[in-house]
Amino acid sequence: MFLIGVLPAFLTLWIRYGMPESALWQGVHERRQAARKQAQTGAVANGHSTRFTLFDLFSDPESRRNTFVALLMSLTTTLAWWGISSWVPPTSPRRRPRRTGAPAMGELCGHGL
Repeated sequence: MFLIGVLPAFLTLWIRYGMPESALWQGVHERRQAARKQAQTGAVANGHSTRFTLFDLFSDPESRRNTFVALLMSLTTTLAWWGISSWVPPTSPRRRPRRTGAPAMGELCGHGL
């Protein structure tokens, strides 16, 4: 059974290594590598950052808007799941008071419900 469960992981790895990167990603990757080499030699980078920082996330108005929209969607989902898990059980129908003795044994067997 374990082998059946691990087959999708192997399929994913096979697809991942068999699929080439996009030309856009390769271009960005080459520019970042060039910027890193320039930073190591002490030269001034020509506008290409070597890593994506928090400042970069909020500097562009469009990416700032997308970030806040994603944050609100995530917050809404989290609060909805919290609300469902904490408010639904108290609104479920109340159970009858628990009995002890012979009637309780009958309820365990399915009688007297």
